[in-house]
Amino acid sequence: MIFDSIDLFILALYMGICYYHVFHSKKPSALLIAVVTLTFVEITSIVFKPVRWGGPPELAKHVWYLGYMVIDTLAIALMARLSKVFSLTFRQNYELIMTLGVLLLLFTVQAARYFDRMIIESNILTGFYQTAIPAINIATLAMIIYFTVKHFYSRRKIQGAKS
Repeated sequence: MIFDSIDLFILALYMGICYYHVFHSKKPSALLIAVVTLTFVEITSIVFKPVRWGGPPELAKHVWYLGYMVIDTLAIALMARLSKVFSLTFRQNYELIMTLGVLLLLFTVQAARYFDRMIIESNILTGFYQTAIPAINIATLAMIIYFTVKHFYSRRKIQGAKS
């Protein structure tokens, strides 16, 4: 399936960025925490895929939406915990602020779709949901690439000034 390939590509990209930061930075940065959090989301999403779950179809729908809301909640908790461990605050760490915003947005879209599809059974948000989730994921990937390139060039300027 093409979405599995895209998920694996995004996971490989996030892991590559993590590798770069771990072996090329002296201390953990807000960007590293953001990417580790998003890597956690990507891994759990790939492993969790309720489509692969062989239970009753009606229960699978509940598991799908609630499961992704749990993943987003755990990711927020992970990001908060890592920020505390490495003494990074959310103040002026745009990488953390944007990642938190992305996770809250994903949670909200999943909760709205769950309410729309499973509680009131209107399916009004079908088109929005099918477009919003991929759009958020693409925007998140673009954001992480931007912050990584920015981090790389700022480190090169600092190293060039020391030489």
